[in-house]
Amino acid sequence: MKFAVTMLLAVSLFGCASAKMEAVLRTDVIEPGKALVNFIRPSVFIGDGVTFEMWDGDIFVGLLKPGTMIQHQVKPGKHTFMVDLKNQPWSHVKANLQAGESYITLRRI
Repeated sequence: MKFAVTMLLAVSLFGCASAKMEAVLRTDVIEPGKALVNFIRPSVFIGDGVTFEMWDGDIFVGLLKPGTMIQHQVKPGKHTFMVDLKNQPWSHVKANLQAGESYITLRRI
């Protein structure tokens, strides 16, 4: 199930691209009773001048810049993750997260 959710998130938010990432601080430690969501945005040159706002429902998560990652510890359960694409419609994905699990979302322009 975890693999299926990760793949769904990756396919719905990423697509195909050759990309590079800059070094960022990261953790593999998941807080007790929480899930870890990793929002990853590779640098792909086209669209690298745009910074995305990341949201977990009505909670602002942070600004996702090209070649960076944001890690977000959340309570388990249903979440709607959204990204403001500025000149395009908002992109979103719904997920039902499990405590103790780590998830990845990938987004390029």
